Amino acid sequence: MRAPADVTVAPAADAAAALDRALALAGPDDLVIATGSIFAAAAVRLAWAERGGLAMPERDPDPVG
Repeated sequence: MRAPADVTVAPAADAAAALDRALALAGPDDLVIATGSIFAAAAVRLAWAERGGLAMPERDPDPVG
């Protein structure tokens, strides 16, 4: 499978490295989207929080309230 001409695809050692590379390549009007398994999403979420100095909750809030 080939990526469209306007999409950059590159391997990364882990989610944090992938996030750093994506953000470095993104312009001010670009959108960075991470997809994959729930485990990949969790790893990117943690990398994003650590990058911004944000604390991760012990668990997600109950959506029912």
